[in-house]
Amino acid sequence: MAPFFNLIMVNFRELEILKCGSALRLDVVLEHLDLFTNAYISEIIIDTGKTYIPSGPSSTPIYTKSYPQATTTVVEELSSDILQVNLNKEILFVYVKVEGLPNDYDETKYGLKTDVKSVVNLYIYYDRIINSIKSLDKNCVSNNEFINNMLLFKAYEYASLMCNYNLAISLWYKFIVKNKINLSKNCGCNG
Repeated sequence: MAPFFNLIMVNFRELEILKCGSALRLDVVLEHLDLFTNAYISEIIIDTGKTYIPSGPSSTPIYTKSYPQATTTVVEELSSDILQVNLNKEILFVYVKVEGLPNDYDETKYGLKTDVKSVVNLYIYYDRIINSIKSLDKNCVSNNEFINNMLLFKAYEYASLMCNYNLAISLWYKFIVKNKINLSKNCGCNG
């Protein structure tokens, strides 16, 4: 079924992990309500890369919150303590479940009622790349290593944009958790 229902209706106005990794900021609103009957956000569910399943959300999410009928906007700031994950290393999948029907309801046209977006702490990437740029200037890191990291992150970014979340998860963990840019401690350009 086509995700047309979701793309028209759910707008993630803000979805980010704060720079320090202390919290997830979420601002979601339903749009085009004139096209729907009794549409509202019924639930927010959050999975990690470890609990994600393609048919998601999983049966073991890290966070779930239900909302009363008529809720069309949700603004939350969820701390890493509430989510019980390291927000600097995890990729999160935020699901917005919507109840209600389009006015001209057609199951084949409007089959999905859940939208999902992924989010990571991009500051970790930024910090790593900026340090490697400083190191490039002083020949503390090889050009190949820098380019490989840039390409690895771009591959993650495109996989996420195209909703190829299994690949995005694999690339994110490879880039963030396992991959470290080897900076020379003798050059003085990395702290």
